[in-house]
Amino acid sequence: MRVVSVINYKGGVGKTTLTANLGAYLAQRGLRILLIDLDPQSSLTFSFFAPGQPGGYPANRTLKTWFDSFVDGVPQRALSEFVSVPKEVNDALAGRGGFIGLIPSSIQLIDVDETMLVNAGMHNRSADEHVYKLRRALSLALANPALGSYDFVLIDCPPNFNIVTQGAIVASDRFLVPASPDHLSTLGTGTLLASIKRFVGRFNQQVSEYSSNPRDAIAPIPLGVVFTMVQYRTPHPIAAHQYHMQQAQNYIDDVPVFGATLRENAAFGKENPHGVPVILRLKPTDKVYIELMALATEFLNHFDETKKRRAVA
Repeated sequence: MRVVSVINYKGGVGKTTLTANLGAYLAQRGLRILLIDLDPQSSLTFSFFAPGQPGGYPANRTLKTWFDSFVDGVPQRALSEFVSVPKEVNDALAGRGGFIGLIPSSIQLIDVDETMLVNAGMHNRSADEHVYKLRRALSLALANPALGSYDFVLIDCPPNFNIVTQGAIVASDRFLVPASPDHLSTLGTGTLLASIKRFVGRFNQQVSEYSSNPRDAIAPIPLGVVFTMVQYRTPHPIAAHQYHMQQAQNYIDDVPVFGATLRENAAFGKENPHGVPVILRLKPTDKVYIELMALATEFLNHFDETKKRRAVA
């Protein structure tokens, strides 16, 4: 099972659109996909379940309930208990061999970070060790054999770098950074990548202090930056967007930029009333479909190349 976080400090960069459609395309290719919505805005959740929808996910089976089960930094309930099965998208995938499971978010997640950190300071002799356990919790939960049938886990992270987001980084083999083609977004991308690098170093220092197993150290690999919300007026992106896309490499040392991009399109909404991502509803000749397919293929090729390198080694 390969775990990938989709992350950016900045909101409104197409993070949820990318997560939902990438997951749907991988499932269309016959893979089993687990989506995790860590963002309190719950946009990924509402991409598959309309609010108040009959037969939707139970209100007591969200990530907030899972986090509420923590005692001394350790969850008392298995994460697998909180997987919901969105009917519409899986009906659309019928006969293709793929499957999508979703662990829903909740607006109440907005203060879970503060609550957990307060508990770390008030109820534990070693607050630092408590925080270390909190950061490792998602990684350990995903290692449960009950979730072992999934090929990929895609985590939609909130637009911050709090302890919930840090837990996603610890759990991830790779991470993907969506960015809009403007100055603030590309500049912020460089800041994000530097923050992740510093965090990895700090976390691995904690591993040396609180774990007897050096394999608990982490080394998440950046898959790359994906430009989203690109505007076109000709066969090419508008000049301002082309400029920022070309300048991106100045802010992101040693991190690739995806060749595939996603254009701005009215089909991408914050909430999807159909419960089925755009890529499963468009014709294969549609430009948005072609771009999504190219992006997902580039995503999969990265893992194929990793396998080839390991085989040669």
